[in-house]
Order: sequence, then C-alpha cells, then structure tokens
Amino acid sequence: MCKFSVIVPVYNVENYLENCLMSILNQDYSDMEVLCINDCSTDNSFEILSSFKDDRLKILNTPENRGVSFARNYAMEQARGSYIFFVDSDDVISLNTFKILDEAVSSRPQADSFCFDYNVHVEKDNRYEHYSGCSNYLGKSGYFLVTPDNISDFPAYIWNKVYKKDALKNLNLKFTEGLYFQCPEFNFKFFTQLKKVYYINETLYTYNFRGNSALTGISAGHPERCEDMFKIFYRIYEYAKEKNLLIPYRKEMLRMIAMCISFQKIPEFHERALKLSTELLKKVDFPNAFN
Repeated sequence: MCKFSVIVPVYNVENYLENCLMSILNQDYSDMEVLCINDCSTDNSFEILSSFKDDRLKILNTPENRGVSFARNYAMEQARGSYIFFVDSDDVISLNTFKILDEAVSSRPQADSFCFDYNVHVEKDNRYEHYSGCSNYLGKSGYFLVTPDNISDFPAYIWNKVYKKDALKNLNLKFTEGLYFQCPEFNFKFFTQLKKVYYINETLYTYNFRGNSALTGISAGHPERCEDMFKIFYRIYEYAKEKNLLIPYRKEMLRMIAMCISFQKIPEFHERALKLSTELLKKVDFPNAFN
C-alpha cells in the first residue's frame, strides 16, 4: 500500500517523457508509486523509461497498442495507492506537489476528490496561461459540493484532480476505450455520484498544449476524432437518463450539446459536424428531453 498511485500512459513521447518523469521522481516524497504503461511505443520511450532507476517507478507493458483509455484502466487495476493521480506523459507537475497533496488528503479524508490550479504551456508560442481548478473558489482553498449549478465551474480534465481509489472502485468507473475525449464522461459519472471536493489553491500541474487553438488542437490533423465527442455525449446522455439526471443537470447537458455543435467551426469537419449535430438534436428529443 502507498498513498498515491500516479498513472502515466506512455506512447511515442520520447521528446517529452524524461521531463515528465523527472518532475515526478525528483520530488522528495516516497509514499507513492508511478505506474508507467508503455502502450507498445515504437520510438525510444521504453528506453527512456528503463533508464530511470527508481524503486517508485513501475513499467507496465501492454501486449498490443490499445490506446490511452485501456492503459489507464489497466493501471487502475494494478494500483496500490489510496489516491489516483493521472498525469499525461507530455506534461509536468510542480515542485512540492506531493507534499501539498499529502497534507490535503491526510487532513481531509472525507473528500472524494481534490482539485487544483494548473498552467497551460502553449508550445507554439512558448507562453503560459494560468487557470483555476474551480472558478467558484478562486483565491481560496476549501470544500465544495458539486451540484447541477456548479458542475461546469471546474474543468472536466482528469489531470488537475486526485481521486480516492475506493470511490472509483465503488462506482466501477472505467474509461471508455477506443474513443477520444473520455474525461467529460468519466468526471460526469464521478461527480454526479460523489460530490464532496476539496479545492487546493495551488498551481500543481502544467499541461503542454501542442495545438494552435482549442478546436484545431482537438482535431490535431485528425478531424475524424471530433466525431468521438458526439459519441461521448450520447454515453453521458444515456447515463443521465438512466439515473434521472437529465432535468437537474439540464444546464450541463445543454453546454455539452453546444460544444458538439461548435465543431462545425473546424473547416475539414464542417459538413460532417453539421450532419451529426442535426442527428444529435433529433436523438435527444431536443428540447423536450429537458423540459
């Protein structure tokens, strides 16, 4: 057993992986394990992983390339920590992150999750932008209960949060394999059931953004990936309908619909997004489903 299981999916990230692992392992903190899932990388990622001689680091090799969702699910099954921290292999965490997290989780065991501020490094311009982990609590740490009115006040990313492993296990929560944009579904299912969150007013994570804008970053030369956002929305919609959450979470549902429709702004995906948006509004019985 240990306090934190840090889950790092790895696939062809030789230009970023060393910095990511150094930001984690160079911290003076021992009560953790770092599970690196090498998803059949074809570059030097495995050699970089193997070069780190640290008892806290464990390399898990997948038998075939299955994608980031499989890698995370696989690691969660192996994790021994009381809390799960997802770190992307091209990102870095801040100095003293684990000391800050340790103090937070040790003194507030009743919280289901902990969230914190983050920076976005825009690689193209080499600039940094700061974002709050929860706009409701900007400038002060504290508890909040996730409600239909504030669920959109904190980002749907998984990497600026720490999750209690027992809570994930009790919900049998997994990432949807084979699709991009799994984080909104994962967080919606988590925070509509387990609502007690502690916000840490510290910047603990830096996300490396390799796109030129939010929408082009999403497509990243693969506009067909945008179709997955529609598929993820349908999964969230069906879950909300099953759990009788459509009406109370009407605002969040409408926000997700608007996000899907906005994909029409991507030139190479415009026609497909227009068709998918029309189908979406019919399938969800819009607006009657939210009356």
